[in-house]
Amino acid sequence: MIYTTPNAEPISLTDTPPLLTALAVPLLLVGFFVALSYPLYALSAVAAAWVGLRLLRRGLSAAAGRYRDVREVPLPGVGTVRFRVVTR
Repeated sequence: MIYTTPNAEPISLTDTPPLLTALAVPLLLVGFFVALSYPLYALSAVAAAWVGLRLLRRGLSAAAGRYRDVREVPLPGVGTVRFRVVTR
């Protein structure tokens, strides 16, 4: 048992590592070693992801520019929420 503070309840060792972390760490290590083995492919993948994110950002900005009018969403029992999407 691990005690975090003197007045705290004990935490068992099985509760401490989350499932997502237990899966992500080995995948990140494998990805790191693959990137070291194939640096050109890794650089290409990073460049493609960067370009894709830039295009997505530009596309979303253009879409937001087209819909500048005020949108309304009725919430039953509460009222109506009005919002506007503005580009930077």
